[in-house]
Amino acid sequence: MAQVLFGYAADDLVGQPVDRLIPLRFRAAHRIWVEQFGRTRSNERRMGSQRQIFALHADGHEFPIEASISHSEGVGTKWYTIMLRDVSERVKANEAQMRLQEELHGLADSTLLAREEDQRAIAGELQQGFGPRLRALHEATAGIAEQMQPAVLTGCWRRLDAIRISLEATDRSIRRICSDLRPQLLDDLGLVPAIQWIATDFEWRYHIAVMVSADTCELDGHSSIGVLRIVQEALTNVARHAQAPQVHMMSTRWAATVRYP
Repeated sequence: MAQVLFGYAADDLVGQPVDRLIPLRFRAAHRIWVEQFGRTRSNERRMGSQRQIFALHADGHEFPIEASISHSEGVGTKWYTIMLRDVSERVKANEAQMRLQEELHGLADSTLLAREEDQRAIAGELQQGFGPRLRALHEATAGIAEQMQPAVLTGCWRRLDAIRISLEATDRSIRRICSDLRPQLLDDLGLVPAIQWIATDFEWRYHIAVMVSADTCELDGHSSIGVLRIVQEALTNVARHAQAPQVHMMSTRWAATVRYP
């Protein structure tokens, strides 16, 4: 085992201090730890439970290990037994998994950012394209009604009024879609006013009271839209599943973290 793990022949290690197998920077701390363990009533303990521990190979390179230590009393003697296992492959696999997770998080962030930019563009096109046209149609309908003779107007009023109501409803729908895609208040006034607007709109749609208690905080655009989407999703879940008479949203900023309990 010594030859496989550490590159030594067994005879080279018999009678040698265990420090020989420990990197120099860890030796003093290891001696203190072993002395403290020897004074406890515990007979066995895992080493490195708080951090990764390393062993030193004969050629000088370090490698991660998993170890446990036990002690027993003899006649005037205390015996220590250390069981070791090389966990290099496990550590490599964990590191690879962490790198993969970081890459996936980065990909998810990039996808979210691209989607938000697309939604911003769509909202802008709806507002700038359909909005003015609907208002123009509404004004044209009102102008036609004003120019009609009373006798003709009596027969056409209901149809014109229906058209006017439909145009107004369509305009409101487009405004709501634009706000869902990208609330303009987020860009104009910031995160907290945008959350308050979403809460007010939610109350109007679902007749569920929403109370917002939010600390003023400045976040970058990416973080702000992330928090806003969380709020929107939470309110949607309330409307679909919670059957709650009211909602209380509270945000606090602690250090660099915004928390929504």
